Amino acid sequence: MSKSQLEAFKLVQSTPESAILEIRGFGTLKLARDDTNVSVSIFDFVDDHPLLHQTVMVEEALPGYEVAVSRLITGFLPQSVNDAWIEEQFRLRQTPDEAARNWYLKEPLMLSRLLPLKGTFAEYLSNDDDFVQPYYPLTETQRQALVLRKADFFLAPGGRVVSYGAHGAEPVLMPVASPLAARLKKDNKEIIARMDNHHDQRDNPSGKE
Repeated sequence: MSKSQLEAFKLVQSTPESAILEIRGFGTLKLARDDTNVSVSIFDFVDDHPLLHQTVMVEEALPGYEVAVSRLITGFLPQSVNDAWIEEQFRLRQTPDEAARNWYLKEPLMLSRLLPLKGTFAEYLSNDDDFVQPYYPLTETQRQALVLRKADFFLAPGGRVVSYGAHGAEPVLMPVASPLAARLKKDNKEIIARMDNHHDQRDNPSGKE
């Protein structure tokens, strides 16, 4: 979104259940939600009658939410994610990032399955956008274990490229943003191919299809 687009809206009021934004030079946008519905209303500066009013059932967002959460979780480790658990996170109004983080708080990552990649922070990092949420909490022992593997970047079994660092005072595992992840995968394609071949041989030792 461009700077001019961002300036087109100004937050006037916000509560846990609603928000009012000024649409510069046009009117106001009012948003509200409860456990059942989300409503959107647009007003001009004079008339209390909305120019537009739309209500959407909260339930309609659940399928997309389930997909988003599952992708975040399985990007680290392919696994079955309980639909009922995801729906519980949805009812608790957790964002997909928060839900994925909550999952790995109860199902700790197996860091031994991370594949070390070639490349250092100095060679690859350029700005704060190189990492994306959600960050996954690590213990200090886990962080030290990653340090001892002498790699700055790793490939998770689910295909996500990750690194490690600190978020505030908390050690975290950090997903690498897509453009940088693609570059790291390209530059490490031989390492990744050898690992894929190793997995194929382990899963099919006789060589039979």
